[in-house]
Amino acid sequence: MSRKNKPITPDISLPDARVSDQLSELHRRAEEILLKRQGELDKIPPADMQNAFHELRVHQIELEMQKEELRRVQQELESSREKYFNLYDLAPVGYVSLNDKGIILEANLSLATLLGRERSHLVGQPLSRFIHREDQDLYYICHKQLVEMRAPQVCEIRMGRKDGTLFWVRMDIVAADGSDGTKGSRAIIIDISQRKQNEEDIKNLNRRLKQHVAQLELANEELEAFSSSVSHELRAPLRHISALPICCKKS
Repeated sequence: MSRKNKPITPDISLPDARVSDQLSELHRRAEEILLKRQGELDKIPPADMQNAFHELRVHQIELEMQKEELRRVQQELESSREKYFNLYDLAPVGYVSLNDKGIILEANLSLATLLGRERSHLVGQPLSRFIHREDQDLYYICHKQLVEMRAPQVCEIRMGRKDGTLFWVRMDIVAADGSDGTKGSRAIIIDISQRKQNEEDIKNLNRRLKQHVAQLELANEELEAFSSSVSHELRAPLRHISALPICCKKS
């Protein structure tokens, strides 16, 4: 048996179910080949048969080694899936993958939690559907620049939860092309509502401070006017006394 007929190694990068199907298909093909060659085996000389038997044993050992390697890789895949779940799904920020039209292809649990929706309800929907109407133009401009320039974009917009409440987010979008060459993007969505609230509180404090300063300036002007008036009234009698004759002053 020639090494050209060596069984094909299964693609160990495939998920478990597909790997199992591939092994079953490999076994079926091997049986078909054996049936086709059954008549030929009777014509093989004993010496060649011995060599063929040795070759079969070698292939059997190779298959066992491949199965062992497959089990090891499957364990690594399971470990990778667990890491992916922890890093992607349980990240403290929202992650979303989009196609070139802005349709959601994948979203993590954090984003679904932010929006107050089931993750399955996000996939297939345009991301703009969850953006506040007044901020959609800003998002469209950001996405358009990303598509045209293929350079990272950042925008701060409001998104809406299922219950209708709004919250501020910072959206960082980068281009992400698929392995098949399709255009797409990925976005990191961070809740910045507290930061926006703090900024609004600071603005209100500054506005109130300006009002107090204006009131103090007005009060100072009034106080200066009053002081000037009092000073003028006090100086008038003194000037009158100074103008009297000396005899009058003595009396």
